[in-house]
Amino acid sequence: MNIENIEAFVYVIHFNSFNKAADALFLSQPSVTARIQSLERELNTLLFDREGRNFTLTEKGKQFLPYAQQILQTYKKRKQQHQNLNTTPNELRIGCTVSVSNYVIPDILPIIKKKYRNLQIKLTTAPTETILEKLLNKELDIGFVRNVTHLHVDCAGFYEDPIRLWGAVCKYELTPDEHFIIDRHPEHAHVLVAGGFSGHGFKFASVVGEILSDLSREGITEQDISPFALSRFSARTNLEAHIN
Repeated sequence: MNIENIEAFVYVIHFNSFNKAADALFLSQPSVTARIQSLERELNTLLFDREGRNFTLTEKGKQFLPYAQQILQTYKKRKQQHQNLNTTPNELRIGCTVSVSNYVIPDILPIIKKKYRNLQIKLTTAPTETILEKLLNKELDIGFVRNVTHLHVDCAGFYEDPIRLWGAVCKYELTPDEHFIIDRHPEHAHVLVAGGFSGHGFKFASVVGEILSDLSREGITEQDISPFALSRFSARTNLEAHIN
């Protein structure tokens, strides 16, 4: 039985008009009439009593209507399921900053994998500007970054985590080599350590503030902070102990 013929029959009943059914189906009125006639031949029965432009359902038509509606509904449902299956991606490309990668993504991935078991996830970690660029170039499907605004990107709030700062004041502080300390705590990666600014730290307050902001938000900074690593003191201590 041709589904298009059944569809035409249901639409004619729904709109109570051959012309309106034709418009809804993007067909001509004679095409709809032809489909109804084809269905009647398939069923070997008349579905409509026609008197000029007026028509009514025959008893056989009334009996067939609920079956036709059910057939059409089932067909459309299966068709939609098939389309959804074909449009489900095999790979999801996620971009995020380092901090999101460390503290948010581990909670998200199990949920995604549970719902889409066959989905392959590709994770890219980079600063916000790089993630935005990759989204615009269609190299990523979704990005988790700090709040940004762009004409060609749909942005929505997903996760809010206030940054908590703890500090202590020291009137005078210097490191053994009299250079700054700007690094992560060796045992707690989410803790930033910055110190040794006495004497000349105020001169670099703006750039140090920018570095700490980048590290807390993005997990990375464009500035070279390797000379200010905590590890330099342990290496120096080991060297002096070896010489002595």
